[in-house]
Amino acid sequence: SFMSSKNVNLYYNKTALDGNAVLNSRMTINVLQNAIDAACAMISKNKPKPQFVTDGDVSYGTKVRGKKLTKYCEGVFDDTKMYQKMQKVFLDACIYGTGALKLWSEDNELKAENLFIEELLIDDLEGMHEQPTQIHQRKYMARDILMAQFPDSVEEIKAAGQVSGASA
Repeated sequence: SFMSSKNVNLYYNKTALDGNAVLNSRMTINVLQNAIDAACAMISKNKPKPQFVTDGDVSYGTKVRGKKLTKYCEGVFDDTKMYQKMQKVFLDACIYGTGALKLWSEDNELKAENLFIEELLIDDLEGMHEQPTQIHQRKYMARDILMAQFPDSVEEIKAAGQVSGASA
């Protein structure tokens, strides 16, 4: 959309729309980038975490189980680098209007990945009421990475079309 591309250009100082040239020098002050970076630094320094509270149950075993589950979640957040990824999601939301994080299980382990919003596909009719039942991801990857990930499908990967301008 026009607004998000305008914000991206302003954030990365790719246009002369900021109007902050200092006395005709080469130095410019990117106010938008400074404001977004300051907001990200202030807001994302907080690290909210899930906590298992044993409200109403006074048994010692339940309280210990709640504390262990809380510690387990802290470990998962550390292993997946959740806080660093959420900072990037917040930055993307400030710049593009939407930030996204993908969670999935692989080999009995939780994985997390930042998503670029242009990779997400939502049907217009489903997204019209802001509660789509399906969100799809289209991600461009190098063939050799795909062939290593899916060795049983090497021939199909080799036969697949190539994205314009890509070298893989």
